[in-house]
Amino acid sequence: MAKDGNAGPLNEHDERALWLRAATDALRGDFEASSLPLPGNIRFGFSTKGKGTQKTGECWHSPASADGAYEVFIRADQGEPLEILGILVRELVHAALPVEDSHGKRYKAAAAKVGLVGKMRAAVPGRLLEARLQRLLEDLGPIPRAALDITWSAFDKPKRQIGRMLKATCAGGNNDAGAFEECGYTVRLASKWAKEYGAHCPKHGAIPVEFPPDDPETELDQQAEGVIPAELVGA
Repeated sequence: MAKDGNAGPLNEHDERALWLRAATDALRGDFEASSLPLPGNIRFGFSTKGKGTQKTGECWHSPASADGAYEVFIRADQGEPLEILGILVRELVHAALPVEDSHGKRYKAAAAKVGLVGKMRAAVPGRLLEARLQRLLEDLGPIPRAALDITWSAFDKPKRQIGRMLKATCAGGNNDAGAFEECGYTVRLASKWAKEYGAHCPKHGAIPVEFPPDDPETELDQQAEGVIPAELVGA
């Protein structure tokens, strides 16, 4: 790689996929030394797939690709170069093995040979491999990307509530003498039953259901249907 006086290695990779390809090519000898030759036709990319999981990398074997290429993806919220290289090594182990052996005991043995340690679903470089990747970073230069916030949204969308129970409270009604008395009887019921049958107080009859603000069943609808007694309107 070109040098510029004492400025250190220049970053000649203006695309992140090229940076990953250069890293992979530099690691081919390490895999060869572990009797794990890498396929030549590997493509690279960054994906938002895996949001909400701990799956930071993916390796798709050649049968999945229309042109027989291997596809390695790293989740786009990963921004630390050393950690990205660790994920890359983990996925390259998958690519180096036959698809039927790319998980389980065969994968664990292969991962250990190249220097990965820990639980295989989230294996990380051991001390020697980490030192090797640190030296590789000096040659590669900075990765031309930054971490992407995959939870970001341009719109604040309210979370849909599933199975929410609606509340209905009786404010009261007229007693046998015709005088108004407070009540407070409260029930909770599913939206389906609230819309089909409404809510009822055993003493005062129909009572209003507290629907969400964006629900079509508004107070006016309930008034029109007689669910809210006229004397309670505006109470």
